[in-house]
Amino acid sequence: MKLSSNWIIKKTWGSLIVLWALSIGGCYKDEIIIKQKVKVLIPEYMDYATLRSAFKVEAPQPLQKVGKIYTYGKYLFINEKEKGIHVVDKSNGTNPITIAFLNLPGNVDMAIKDNYLYADSYVDLVVIDLQQIQNAKEVGRLKNIFPYPKYTFPYLAPDPQKGVPIAWKEKEMEIEGRKRINKGDIIPDFVQTESTTPTNSSSKQMGSSGQGGSLARFTIWNNYLYTVDNQNLQAFDLTTPVAPLHQKSIHVGFEIETIFPAKNHLFIGSQEAMYIYSLESPASPYFVSKYTHIRSCDPVVVWGNYAYVTLRTGNTCQGFFNQLEVINIQNLRAPALEKIYPMQQPFGLGADENLLFVCDNGLKVYNTQNPQNLILLKHHTGFQGYDAIAREGELIVSAQEGIYLYRYNSSGDLTLLSRISSIP
Repeated sequence: MKLSSNWIIKKTWGSLIVLWALSIGGCYKDEIIIKQKVKVLIPEYMDYATLRSAFKVEAPQPLQKVGKIYTYGKYLFINEKEKGIHVVDKSNGTNPITIAFLNLPGNVDMAIKDNYLYADSYVDLVVIDLQQIQNAKEVGRLKNIFPYPKYTFPYLAPDPQKGVPIAWKEKEMEIEGRKRINKGDIIPDFVQTESTTPTNSSSKQMGSSGQGGSLARFTIWNNYLYTVDNQNLQAFDLTTPVAPLHQKSIHVGFEIETIFPAKNHLFIGSQEAMYIYSLESPASPYFVSKYTHIRSCDPVVVWGNYAYVTLRTGNTCQGFFNQLEVINIQNLRAPALEKIYPMQQPFGLGADENLLFVCDNGLKVYNTQNPQNLILLKHHTGFQGYDAIAREGELIVSAQEGIYLYRYNSSGDLTLLSRISSIP
């Protein structure tokens, strides 16, 4: 029985006896302690004082990695994950112009109401006055309202006392694992104590608010902002726009991913279910029902009496099926599966009247007049779509390659107006 040079066996009398027993064909078990050098990523920090004075409006910058998208009036807001927000004037769809970059470290999600942008900055909720976008100002901040970010191995868990992680540096370190062995079984399962759960759309309503995609974790319904993190739903009263009043934090479940408002309810997607919460009491949403599905990533959009959910496989999703599920929500207390449509690897989606836009190996356009028999009208390929916002003939699709702006009609015909390219 040969061990590689970088393994260390805990030499105790018990283990020596077990190894002797194994060598003569015995069936005893023992535990070995094994160490191995691996490459990990360690955090570099920004302290909280610097974080909370970092917001500023900068000149337009190249789009590097597309994050969440949000549309408000003639503007499109594109998140650059954990860096900030690109602001694009899309009033001329054939020639969109990036007019500013909002430098906001730790930003991933956003929502807008009455010219006030509500965005996360790591653990804080920040309020930004957009009345003059190129002279936007931070006018409010709720500190430590969101969970401290978590990361999976090979990222090492950052220390909240040191600040927030803004960069990562590779380092070699030794990790330790334990393995119970039988005869011939000496391959270790390394204990990755750093591994944690990653932290990783709105329909028409009253008031002047915008619309996000199906991957959104922030949404506004009337005079309230609702946000979700990995486990919780939070409600904020926006009566005083510059000073959101935190109303309630509600534990929903685990691996919560998305939020979508419709029918005076919130539809919350997780890797195991779609949760429905009533907004009858907007300051305190309450649980109505739960639709359980196979374990998978789960964006949700709603139109009329149906919810549309895409499920896909992936490293964080751990699922085995790629499909679109149509869920009948006419009875919100008893959502029921209407039909399943196979997909290749679907991401986000958008809906408008009798049309459904699904990001799956490009973009698929369906007629939804009969949910039990969706008709595929178009399949546009050649890019990897991530999310979609469809509203009154305007379609915005985020993709690995950048942002695509389309016009569409009731027949599902698409006209590509322009593309905002990201840096390869």
